[in-house]
Amino acid sequence: MTKAILATVEGHYRNLATSADSPLSTLAPGRELNIDFVIGDTGTAPSNGATEYYVLTIGDSVQNLGGLAGQSADIGNIRNATGAGPGQGLTGYAQQNGASAVGVYTNGINSFSPFLNPPNAFGANDGIYVDKAASADYAINALTSGNLTFTRRAIGLVTSHELGHALSLRHIADTSDVTPGGLNPIMGTPAIDLPLQALVEEAAISLQGTNPGELPGEAPFTQFDTAQLVTAIGTRPKVDDSANGIRVEASDNARLLGSTFNNNTIAGTRRNGIEIVMNDSAVAESVTIQGNLITGGGGNGVRLEANGSGAQIHADHTIGGLGNNVYGGTSYTQANQITGNDLDGFQALAANGGLIRGNLLGNDISGNTGNGAALMVDKGGEVDFGTPGSIRVIRGNKLNNNGAAGLLTNQLSVPGSLSTIKADVLGNEISGNGGGGIVSRLYGVNNTPPVPPALIDNNRLDLVVGGIAAADANTISGNTDAGIDVYATGNGNAMVDLQDVTVSGTLDGAAASLDGDGIRLRRDSSALITADLDRVFATGNKGSGLLVETQGNDRLDPNQPNSGTANTVTIHDSSFSSNVRNGAVFRTRGDSTLITDVFNSTFSNNAPVVATDVSPAGQSNGILIETAENSSIGDPNSGIAPGRRSRLEGLVISNNRDDGIAVNAIEDSRVLLEVTSKSAVPTTTPHAAASALGNTSISNNGQNGIDIDTPGGRSDILVTSTPGAKTTISGNGVNGGGNGIRWNASGTSEGTVRVVNTTIASSVRGPSEDTDGDGVLTAAEDLNQNSEIDFLDGDGIQANFSGSTTSNLIVGGVGEGNVIQKNEDDGVAITVIGDSTTGTPLGTTPRPIINISYNTIGGTLNGIAAGNGGDGISLNNIGGTAIGVPTASVDFTLPILTFNGGVTEIGPVPQFTASNNVISNNAGRGVSLLLNGAAGTRDRELGVAGFDFDPVRISLLDNTIEANGEEGVFFRGDTNMNQSRFVYLANTGAPNDDNQNFSPFRPEFQFLNVGTYNGNTGYMVPYLNLHSVQNTLFEVRGNTIRNNGRGGVTGEGVRIDVGTGAYVAADVQNNVFGGNLEADFATASFLSAGNTFDSADTSGANTFDYIYLDDVAQMDLRFQTNTGNQINVTDVGAFYTNADT
Repeated sequence: MTKAILATVEGHYRNLATSADSPLSTLAPGRELNIDFVIGDTGTAPSNGATEYYVLTIGDSVQNLGGLAGQSADIGNIRNATGAGPGQGLTGYAQQNGASAVGVYTNGINSFSPFLNPPNAFGANDGIYVDKAASADYAINALTSGNLTFTRRAIGLVTSHELGHALSLRHIADTSDVTPGGLNPIMGTPAIDLPLQALVEEAAISLQGTNPGELPGEAPFTQFDTAQLVTAIGTRPKVDDSANGIRVEASDNARLLGSTFNNNTIAGTRRNGIEIVMNDSAVAESVTIQGNLITGGGGNGVRLEANGSGAQIHADHTIGGLGNNVYGGTSYTQANQITGNDLDGFQALAANGGLIRGNLLGNDISGNTGNGAALMVDKGGEVDFGTPGSIRVIRGNKLNNNGAAGLLTNQLSVPGSLSTIKADVLGNEISGNGGGGIVSRLYGVNNTPPVPPALIDNNRLDLVVGGIAAADANTISGNTDAGIDVYATGNGNAMVDLQDVTVSGTLDGAAASLDGDGIRLRRDSSALITADLDRVFATGNKGSGLLVETQGNDRLDPNQPNSGTANTVTIHDSSFSSNVRNGAVFRTRGDSTLITDVFNSTFSNNAPVVATDVSPAGQSNGILIETAENSSIGDPNSGIAPGRRSRLEGLVISNNRDDGIAVNAIEDSRVLLEVTSKSAVPTTTPHAAASALGNTSISNNGQNGIDIDTPGGRSDILVTSTPGAKTTISGNGVNGGGNGIRWNASGTSEGTVRVVNTTIASSVRGPSEDTDGDGVLTAAEDLNQNSEIDFLDGDGIQANFSGSTTSNLIVGGVGEGNVIQKNEDDGVAITVIGDSTTGTPLGTTPRPIINISYNTIGGTLNGIAAGNGGDGISLNNIGGTAIGVPTASVDFTLPILTFNGGVTEIGPVPQFTASNNVISNNAGRGVSLLLNGAAGTRDRELGVAGFDFDPVRISLLDNTIEANGEEGVFFRGDTNMNQSRFVYLANTGAPNDDNQNFSPFRPEFQFLNVGTYNGNTGYMVPYLNLHSVQNTLFEVRGNTIRNNGRGGVTGEGVRIDVGTGAYVAADVQNNVFGGNLEADFATASFLSAGNTFDSADTSGANTFDYIYLDDVAQMDLRFQTNTGNQINVTDVGAFYTNADT
């Protein structure tokens, strides 16, 4: 009935008299009004793609409108008589695009039924015969007679009448109208003189009529209805009198038996070239559409619609073909050519439970304004073009240069029942399309947990692109926005299988959210996406080769299909290279979980090429991994801790502009990742990694080989190899410096990075801190705050800890040692930084745990020294520093009686262990340990009960440290601050009395020891402050330290320098020394921050002298059972030059 009413209204506005029919018409022959009608839902854009549209709402009114059959919002609310609008009508009603403009009240129309009789019911030969005496009232009254023709006419007339008002027409009198065929005037009204009987009779738009003057004071006037509509709406060419080239529609239980639509030329139709519509339980059997040329239509080229729970269309015999048909001795290709149509080239729509099974074989579906081919489901149904065993496939087609997608699979609305789209896409060419190559959209309901939906897995996509045979390979190139784009939301279940697919040259269109990615796989809400990519080649795309993005609920959400299953993307033997942005992006948000396993694939040369290529900094990596909120890559809830890692195995990642692998895990998210190598059988597939034996190689990238940034969360990342294979990270930093592996752990991060069984070599260093090249390091240049000229990057492994992180770094292990050599700066470089102004909560500092064991750091390669260009291992520990209260700021008048405790600061407290390593042939030190500022605690002022010793812990155990260019082990504890503690001495004598008793034995000084540990750990004569702000427990045990100092300038075996304000407990035992350039073991103290402030001698009664104390360099040393040649503990130590000494 809905379609019948639509056809009635459309007929009213299509079948107008032209100027050839009457001089009263201004409509030229061959033209029609520029207006279209479709059936749709309020709030949803029309299916024909119109951007300006208005709603004619038809249905029962909930208000008592006194028999009113309908109304428009205004006279001319869509267009007025001059063509202006919307909102330019008689009363100025503000009509909005997309909103309701006309209301038709079916209950109001039905109220007229007792006053209507079927036309010609009692005797006319062409009428409807009714035995009035023997019939009930409902059989006599037109609208309840059971003849829906009357209902169609009544609703159609009221709808067209009210639409006429919205298009500027006023009422006209029935007695004065000129209407083609003598039919009733659509703009007539019973309010003037039109009989009610006209509701069930034929009607038409008039040529001329008279309005008697309905408005107060208005004179009668003549209205030329057709001419006025021409001005108001405008016209367009009338291509064909018929809407469709061929149209078959069936309802109820009708059957369309095997039908063939072959070798037709269908051009310029107003709607569809070939349309088959099955409603209710109607079935179209064995539909064949071959050899047709369908071009230039106003709608779709071929359209199939199955609408109803029993409606079916079987079109798998076939649409197109790969062979020829012979008619009359002439051979014709079976493939269809469908081009230049205003909507889709091919469209299949299953609605309200309908079923369509079909195929597309060998067709050329190109140059259409909409999609090349569209498979759609609306409110439940199934479209099956994905059962190869039944020849339901999309094979061998050209889907090129269409305005929207080459191939679209789409759900138009949330399904209330099972919704399934299957597509096997084999051996097609899908190129140059304006809205993507293959685009899939999957929607669905998403109830709020814990109540599951009635149908969980009711919303499915089964998409297969490519296959095993060479002929199955698709080429997808030059499309705009995305090559392949799959998006699942609600409770959608998207199953994607890509095999032997080439996706190249994707362009970045106008859509801000799309960058021209080769392949996009996206999931949110409670949807599930599982994808397998095998032999996929994504290259030359303006965005990334592959983007996988998940957000929404976690895998245990009861709304999710297969609840408990993580979103999974698995990749084999593929290449994602030479894209402008990243080779691949894996991104998670919300609570989602994504497992990404990648095997034997290549990610190389991803970088902008021409000046117009757009790639923000950090967005041209081999692989980019990003997590946020509470999401994870890898599954933390699977198996034993840390959970199920995602796996990157047997990859070649090289020559990317930024990092080889970039990992960024923010907030409470985590990345669980394993980068590894595993022996593999060599493969000859065209897209396999260059490393055919399963080795992972990460080399020659612009910045870092692997870059890890964890400002929060509990990420766990393992870099390793399995027996028989090797992971190699080499030559990274070619664009201004980089590292083999760099890890920035900050914020509240609790992550772990473990590096084992890996070779890390030849990292390229960046610029020197000594920016002016004068060989003198200024404070502004000293980025590492260690008073030594260093270089940016160039380390084998660089780890930086800040904020409140408690992360763990593990480098090597028993039987799992790494080879770290030939890097231009340090082999392993650790920086830990924090002070009283940092951390969460404020004033907490990093406490990382670092374990470096069983590695070769430097060493030799093929018998030739292969040390690192800087130190073998370096630790920079950077804490807070403070200045104190200078002389001019001290208040020295009574009654100040308390001791001034000076300033305190805090700093990081790392736990650092290096054991069983071979650290040799490095150009700098074997191990460089530089502490700057505050670090650790050693609180002795509160006595035994309050004693707190929480130092920085550094252990060097059982290492071989030899043949390095400078010291074997160098430790410097530099507080870089004065605590500025001072004591008041009162002047209490006569005026101008000047006390000269400044003895360090005075009670005011000795009072500082009251209550301290052992009663003597706060102050020492003369004027010495025993409180320390930097505290370290330093173990050097069981090491072989020899032949260091090969650079010829400096080279003790072990040197320990302790600055004022610092404390070191050094335990040096069971080491073997020998052959070092200078002493095997040396210690010294130094003045960390220059002289303290000068003390003040004031005069006069009721004043104070104040005496600054000097900070002390303190070391407890246990040195025993070592062997070697020479020790030197007599270096000149720290001394002050002012009078406080």
